[in-house]
Amino acid sequence: MISLTLATFSHIRTTFIHFTQFSVVTVRLLALDCTLLINNTNIHICLSTMTSQVLRRLRNAFSGVELVYIPHERWPLPSNATSAAVVRLSCLDSSFNPPTLAHEKLMQHGNTFDARLLILSVTNVDKTLKASDASYEQRLEMMVDLAKSATDANVAVALMDEPTFVGKSRKLKAFLRERGIQELKLSFLMGFDTLVRLFAPRYYSDAAGQEGNGVKNAMYRALHGFFAEDDSSVICASRDKSSYPASNTDSEGLVEEQVGEFLSEYKLEADKVQWIDIGQSISEISSSSVRDAVCEGREWNTLVPECIKRYIENSGLYVSSTK
Repeated sequence: MISLTLATFSHIRTTFIHFTQFSVVTVRLLALDCTLLINNTNIHICLSTMTSQVLRRLRNAFSGVELVYIPHERWPLPSNATSAAVVRLSCLDSSFNPPTLAHEKLMQHGNTFDARLLILSVTNVDKTLKASDASYEQRLEMMVDLAKSATDANVAVALMDEPTFVGKSRKLKAFLRERGIQELKLSFLMGFDTLVRLFAPRYYSDAAGQEGNGVKNAMYRALHGFFAEDDSSVICASRDKSSYPASNTDSEGLVEEQVGEFLSEYKLEADKVQWIDIGQSISEISSSSVRDAVCEGREWNTLVPECIKRYIENSGLYVSSTK
């Protein structure tokens, strides 16, 4: 008989539909309809959708991180490991509205990570939910599909209520310590626009009301905690330079200069911020371009992974109600 414990704190509701082999697993899972893949065993679970309750838990600070999907009970350790001196975790935080080939490419980047994590933050800076957007439940389902399609099987999905990467790093490290991971190195994968926001003073509350160097110093103190105290790092995907805004801090040269100045001032290793090339055609793909193409009836299926293409087609996402 199969024994499966699914718990989001006080929420424990399960209905077993199908199982293929004996497995005993304990998983902390957000309660939503999905298929959980554990150790190559498909377990179909019908759950009441409780995303709104979980969001309330996050926003009321009952929890900092909610795991939606994990590939096996030992995550973020490899499935065949019982311990590790240091766990290296790549984190891809995005709105995933929808996941694109660029997301897939970033998710698969690098071969030195022990595990990978897809993160949906419900309070990302400069992001507000629109009526035409995929719901949080739909995005999580697409993220789970993307995680399960990865050639690296150690990919998990999480929900967070934290707008800044400095805060995400702190909360993730605290959460994973509870899972027995004491030494953790986080690498946050991001596009150039996100790196611009990471080094923009207006996103740091300590900089409020300050001017000139005071603003920059407040931001640099927060970033020093991220890069030095938390020992986190950033991997930034470049894109076609012609697509960058031509003015002020959004230009690539100025941002690179600012990053270099910060790392030098705090005597941090240059590889704390790495630049990677994921290819021009891939880097030009954005979630908004997929949404617009679907809505306008233009070609879009070559912009997303196959599993996401199926999901969008089956759910009717992003199709204009006026068409």
